[in-house]
Amino acid sequence: MKKSKVFLIANLSIGILLGSYTYAGAKVDSYTIVTRAGKVYEYNVKEIEESFLNNNDGLKGFLHRDFLDKLSKGEIHSYHDDSGKYVSHKKVLDVFSKVGNKKDFSLDAEVEKLGKMEMPEEVYRVSEKDDGKLNSTPVKAKDKSIYKDVNFDEDLYVTGDEILLQKVNVKGTLYVNPGVKGVTSLEDVNAGNIVILSGGKESIHFQNVFADTLSIKSSSNVRVESRGETKIGNTLVQSFAIIDNKSGSFGEVTIKISDSGEKTIELRGEFKEPIIVQTDAAIKVAEGAEVSKLEVATENKDAKVVLSGEIKEVIVSTEAKVDIASDAKIDSIITVPNAQISKDKEAEVAEIKDINGEKIDPEIKDIDPPDDMEEIDDEEIPGGEATNPGSQTGNTNTGGGSGNAGGGGSSGGDSDSSPTVYSIESINNVDKTGVNTFKKIIATGNTYNLPTEVNVRMSNGTSSRRTVTWTAPQGVTISSDGAVIINDLANYEFTGSVNGYSTKIKLTLAVKESINISWDAASKEVGNKAFNDVKIGQATGLSFYANLINGAVSADNIVFVIELTKEDGTPASKDDVLVEAIDEDMTIILSNDESAIFRLNHLNGNTEETFSIKNSVEFPVKITFKNSGNYKLAVTAVSDF
Repeated sequence: MKKSKVFLIANLSIGILLGSYTYAGAKVDSYTIVTRAGKVYEYNVKEIEESFLNNNDGLKGFLHRDFLDKLSKGEIHSYHDDSGKYVSHKKVLDVFSKVGNKKDFSLDAEVEKLGKMEMPEEVYRVSEKDDGKLNSTPVKAKDKSIYKDVNFDEDLYVTGDEILLQKVNVKGTLYVNPGVKGVTSLEDVNAGNIVILSGGKESIHFQNVFADTLSIKSSSNVRVESRGETKIGNTLVQSFAIIDNKSGSFGEVTIKISDSGEKTIELRGEFKEPIIVQTDAAIKVAEGAEVSKLEVATENKDAKVVLSGEIKEVIVSTEAKVDIASDAKIDSIITVPNAQISKDKEAEVAEIKDINGEKIDPEIKDIDPPDDMEEIDDEEIPGGEATNPGSQTGNTNTGGGSGNAGGGGSSGGDSDSSPTVYSIESINNVDKTGVNTFKKIIATGNTYNLPTEVNVRMSNGTSSRRTVTWTAPQGVTISSDGAVIINDLANYEFTGSVNGYSTKIKLTLAVKESINISWDAASKEVGNKAFNDVKIGQATGLSFYANLINGAVSADNIVFVIELTKEDGTPASKDDVLVEAIDEDMTIILSNDESAIFRLNHLNGNTEETFSIKNSVEFPVKITFKNSGNYKLAVTAVSDF
């Protein structure tokens, strides 16, 4: 067989990692692999998927290859979810083995229910840089650990709970991700940048910490506290947070929350440098806090900012909507002429003038202050995407309710009003690629029925479904029953309007060449292969064929899944069968997760040859049965081509 870039995944346990069960709780965001040498490597789920897709699109894709390479030298060790805990792979397998209907198995749900495992002292997070090179960054994952007098030349990840860094220097970025109720303490720490990805209400403590920038983009209600001589150059707040400045400085604070993010930011302590608000937000200045200057400089004129508490000077430099809550006490507001200023009758504002010195009379209406952050229960906060440094933000949205700025809901009303849509959780059988973006790979010439409903998270934390209507891109027609047929190979972006959600969502249909799997090169018949009354030790050689349906295609990676099931419908394991490669270019690797991985022509990142399918390409394998009985074998393509 011609050497090629084909990865063949033979999954003897119906693919734990490929389940499509929709779950609204915590999400698995990383896999860890332990090699035979005992090293543990962590891979972010979304980054692996993106690397795989990039590889198929002719880009780098080295992270996906490295993941398969590490797996060939070891086994799955654990799963990490966005609540901040690691769970043993062996415990997950034990649960999976007891599930009757494997289609009902949810990896996310089981990981959330299982107990936290103790991690080794050092884990290495593997990521892919823009130039395609791989970066292995140390991860401090062991709970209740102390790291003192250590220097890191590049980045550092802290994912364990109750970790203390003392006299630590990080030249690159320090990522802090202890989980939704986790705690991390930094004392005498210097870092180029610090990124807070999660934490609890009393969670992130700075004592004499120095960094050029601090970014807060957490999927949980996190509190960041500054003490001592802490000095941050600039702080960017991208998710709801409590920023508590006991002493030191957070520098200039910019609030720029995503469209689907919770909008409330609470300020505690003293802020001498400006607070700049660029998006919808509800700013709550705690009792006793001092904010010298706050500027409303929203990028969207329809944005709404709610101000609560005591502020000395407010400058409105854009045509925003500014609501002054009933507990506000503001010395001065200076605004551009066309901004919309509203004020509760109980609010105290010494003067409101435009930039020309003319007095402004605000609209008087009832405006309640935002809820106290301490009253927000972490478990009631809608969860976001899995934490992914560099790209991830909290995925929540504020709906209606007493004066909170929000997207997707109405302002005003009271806390007993009907729940509104916070965020779009998922679309069945469609990949989620961003907060409001999705992707589906379809075969050229085939009919695809656009989704009619999406799964959403409501403002009260519950899950629900909402209808969606689609607008087609130019040149594509949607039939009356919601079906599309596309013959040209390209990406087509559809815009969706979800009932009760103000932000548009995007669905990209990636139209690819089609491949089916058959047992006969001539007939191209597709179906299960049956093996009846096999004996212990019986060996069978067979081939399956990859058949291109339309035209010809070249691809860097082509992935197939082999499923072997026993007569009672339960998955066969490596204790039941042995699968071997016949072709000299193919090697077989077995992992302890009950699956077999076939790899054809392992790549080191330098090979540029491609694998072309024109009519039929043969994949010969040998199966030896270790236990007698009846078996069925099925092969399916799972990658895009």
